[in-house]
Amino acid sequence: MQRLPQDFMPLISIVFAFVPQGSAKEMIALNEAEVLNLIQVDHQSKVVPEISGGMIYHYNSERKQPKSTYVRTYGYLAV
Repeated sequence: MQRLPQDFMPLISIVFAFVPQGSAKEMIALNEAEVLNLIQVDHQSKVVPEISGGMIYHYNSERKQPKSTYVRTYGYLAV
């Protein structure tokens, strides 16, 4: 509960300010369909954009093992 105002609430305000209402409804539906995964990460996690589209999210698992997850996105970087 001590981390909630400091770490989580600012993130919530950014996400709600950034995500359009229609997309938020989609995310809620995907969560209810158990399609979304919530993964706990720490401050050392990082996102690396991919030239061909998407990104790779690097983080440590709950057992402190390095993990990398590819996330598909709707856009791509122009080079």
